[in-house]
This record gives sequence, structure tokens and C-alpha cells, in this order.
Amino acid sequence: MLKVVVIEDEELVRRGIVMAVDWASVDCKVVGEASNGEAGLEEIRRLRPDIVVTDIRMPRMDGLEMLRRLREEGCGVSVILLTAYNDFEYVRSAMHANVDDYIIKDELNEETLGACLEKVRRRIEVERTMSSRVFQCALSDWFSEGEAYVNEHYDERTRAFFAREHYAILLFRERPVLGAEREWTRSSEARAQQELMRLLGAEL
Repeated sequence: MLKVVVIEDEELVRRGIVMAVDWASVDCKVVGEASNGEAGLEEIRRLRPDIVVTDIRMPRMDGLEMLRRLREEGCGVSVILLTAYNDFEYVRSAMHANVDDYIIKDELNEETLGACLEKVRRRIEVERTMSSRVFQCALSDWFSEGEAYVNEHYDERTRAFFAREHYAILLFRERPVLGAEREWTRSSEARAQQELMRLLGAEL
């Protein structure tokens, strides 16, 4: 399960988030809470969550300053912002700090947060799969040996990833170009991964 930390200064809102969502249904678990950005920063450092759900405007340290410090430390945790209708400038600034998504607090409920969490969870899964050594080997074998070879030699999860409709589109687009190179190279691998992430991002 993915670990989640919830940071919100309004206790009723924070408890509502923690108690109302069926976290197991999105393969997540709340491991920590905080009532301001300063305490949230320490919780994130201590617990190393996969996802942070945080308000923007909080006492002692706001969500943007907390996020800025995390990024300076090299923390790539996925972030979902809780924001008000009039926080457009805050949201725009947050997007430059690689925020994954945001929810307007007046629209916050189990359905909207659950959908947002599912989208972020899928993105994390894609990124982790693509960074694994097994995936790198399978990607190379797919182009050099073909689909049948991958289906025969790799586990079900890897085969399922390659079976995605968007990945079939990627193969269709890239294979003629890669065939001219006569071998799978790091540059072609990077190009294929970039295109795959673009396609999957559009789907998410």
C-alpha cells in the first residue's frame, strides 16, 4: 500500500479526510497527520510517504513553503493540494513545484478525493514500473526479440504493462524508427519512455 500523510489545520476537515475515504480501495493507507506545514514537514521527513494531501493556507508554515523545502531537499513525494476558489495564484505557483493535482475545498468529498488518489496512484505505479531494472530489460527485449519473447520470459505484471493499449500505440510509432538503428540504444529507450509517459499522462 502507498503511504499517505494528511496536513490540514482545520481539525474537522482533517479528520473528515482521514475517516471518510476508503483508503484500501485505492491501495493507500494514512500513516501520519499534521495541523500545519512545519509539523507536516517533519512528518514527511520521518515517515517518507508516497503521497501528501495538504492544505495551502496554514499557520506557522503554509503548504507552498513546505513543498518548496521538500523539493530543495530532493523529496519527490506526490502532492495533492487542497485549495479555495480564490487561491488561483497559489495553485499556479504550486504547479511549478511539481504538484500532482489539486481539489477545491468546497468540492472536497470522498468521491473527488478518491478519484484524485486513484489517478496519482496509477501515475506512481507507472513511474516505478518504468524505473525498475526488470522493465528496462523487458523493454529492450520487446524491441529486439518481440512480444512473444516477453510473454514467455517475464512475469504477469510486466506482461500486463506491455499489453496496455497506449503501449501498443507507442510500439507502432517507434518500431520503424528503432528498426533502422538495428539495436536498442539508450537514446531510443529514453525517447520511447518519454512518449509512453506522455500517452499515459493523457489517459490519466
